[in-house]
Amino acid sequence: MSRRKHLAARGSTGRIISRRDPELLGPNEVRRLVDAAAIGLRDSVWCSMLGRMHLTGKITASQFAAGKRWTTLVADYAVACQAPAPPRTRSLDASGGTPADPDSDAGRREARRHERAAAAHLAGRHGLRLAGHEVERVVDSVCVQDRAPAGLHELDALRTGLQSLSTWWSARRKAGLR
Repeated sequence: MSRRKHLAARGSTGRIISRRDPELLGPNEVRRLVDAAAIGLRDSVWCSMLGRMHLTGKITASQFAAGKRWTTLVADYAVACQAPAPPRTRSLDASGGTPADPDSDAGRREARRHERAAAAHLAGRHGLRLAGHEVERVVDSVCVQDRAPAGLHELDALRTGLQSLSTWWSARRKAGLR
């Protein structure tokens, strides 16, 4: 008596055909890309949690773009509010400098840039709050603090939050609000 074959799509040779999405990278390719990003050969976004989730197909391209934009907005808002920098190793190269004089042209440009960053952050935060408190917490945890979502509930909350941000920004763009 012969062994029973697994139920799967098979080719003309009888081998099992993989029905993987052709746009997704294989596990080895993902690992190589993440390793290359970690040592500086590729864009560092691929070694972040958001980049890894996009590479493995857990979030869509529009959700990935919304997450990248949210990460940038939060960083710009922190600079505008003069928030303390996250802990890191001490720099051996002393990079000094003073902030621009508020009465100069450069100072006024910087002040306008900070106002725009604060307004964009608050508008995005409002769009995220409409999705719920848990969604807001998970999006901040993954995008800003670079933590992995814990379980399917948080993964669904992340997808919901990133999709709501993407929808929020596209609706504002169509209305001409930026």
